[in-house]
Amino acid sequence: MRFLLVALLCAVSYAQTGPCGCEVDGCLFCNFDDGDTGFCESCTGRDSASDCRNDGLQNAGAEDCITRCTEANSDRSHCDGGDNNGNNGGDNNPDDIDCDATILGDHGIPAFLDNYFYITNVFGSYAITMKTVPESSHDHVAKVLAAYLDNDADGCPDDPLVAENMAAVKASELTSLTENIDVEIQSIPDCVIQWLLDNVAIQTQFQSETNPHCSGETSSANANGCRDATLEEVLHLISNYGYEVVYPELYGSGVNSGSLLTEAMDVARGGKFTVVPTSYPEDAWYHYDDVTCDYACMATEYFYWAMTSILNAQYVYDNGVCWANVEWRPCTLEAVRDTDTRVYDLLYANPQSVLPTVIPDGNYDLSIMRSDCSDSNTSFSIPCSFSIFISLILVSTQF
Repeated sequence: MRFLLVALLCAVSYAQTGPCGCEVDGCLFCNFDDGDTGFCESCTGRDSASDCRNDGLQNAGAEDCITRCTEANSDRSHCDGGDNNGNNGGDNNPDDIDCDATILGDHGIPAFLDNYFYITNVFGSYAITMKTVPESSHDHVAKVLAAYLDNDADGCPDDPLVAENMAAVKASELTSLTENIDVEIQSIPDCVIQWLLDNVAIQTQFQSETNPHCSGETSSANANGCRDATLEEVLHLISNYGYEVVYPELYGSGVNSGSLLTEAMDVARGGKFTVVPTSYPEDAWYHYDDVTCDYACMATEYFYWAMTSILNAQYVYDNGVCWANVEWRPCTLEAVRDTDTRVYDLLYANPQSVLPTVIPDGNYDLSIMRSDCSDSNTSFSIPCSFSIFISLILVSTQF
């Protein structure tokens, strides 16, 4: 789980093709770490065939690096918003930007953000995407967010309280081009970054892990573990700023929350571990081992694994083994029913709140979203702690 505020670069357009689905000539190449595919890495610092061949890449990755990053594709100006010397040129000079937050765009937040982002308002929450990312990827993220919130596709949020709490903190799914945030952030004016810091709650994902063709229930499209991280990262956004806030007794993630979710997780992990143990008990079926993930983070990941397994969104090999067997074992509805009876009861058999019953596939029609949905008569709460209000890991950089 990641809470990472990133600043974005000037708007560019480019063609995107290749096995990884995120390749950009001159900017990104496929490393082929997974055989026939992999994830994209930056061309920065890989300016010659020698750079590519001596960087520990797979042979196919090195060849793609040479093809996309050297010689005819050595120009990086369309990657960082400026010339090859790193000067950010033209109308996007930070000194020329007027960050007047009183002038709003059609999406309901300041119009100056449109210089750097694609923005879609989804029931008061937002899909915000850097303009170096294809607009089609942005649309996909917005559709997944909308489909989770309006799972019955009637144009209104299934649970108004969840949508209202998310809107109260401007919960936003922010998609950047790559994980090289230290490079991307340098061209963004201080006032843009500051507005985001002060006003939005952000969950991030990267273009290299955004794979629309892998959304929806498991099928031949996501065989061999092909996955769309949008299904995970957007669900994290909703669970952290929606479900957990409205229903803390059900989905609270804190170590002392005493929620039904954390009680179920402690059983799934074979004990209440506030830090990642050296090893999990043999009878545990949830073995998250990222030492940077605290107890609350573990609970958020647990909600994701259980919910998406119940919705049949996890890939299972022909021998019945879950592709994520090391981290999470029961990755089908039937397996969750037979293995994790507590979370099965909480999220499926006897749910005490409205939850998704269909995994998003990226086909939600954004035009059906209504602005006249009936307001709930029940008051909703906003987290008191600023750390819950906006959880961000800032990239260390000089603005």
